Amino acid sequence: MIMEEQSFFENKLIEENKFLTDNLLQTQQKLLQAEEKIKQLEEEILSLKTQKQSKSIKDYFGKK
Repeated sequence: MIMEEQSFFENKLIEENKFLTDNLLQTQQKLLQAEEKIKQLEEEILSLKTQKQSKSIKDYFGKK
């Protein structure tokens, strides 16, 4: 009887360990995806900041 209980609890622990491991892997994957998205957005922001502003005709001939 004790061996059956021990085996039952070992199986429960193995199942819980697998569940937690799977969750950890999914979380790590989501984190990597989020980090990549952040990097892309940072690059886009930098690109937008460095784009040349279009000039109006007043910029060429001055204001009176």
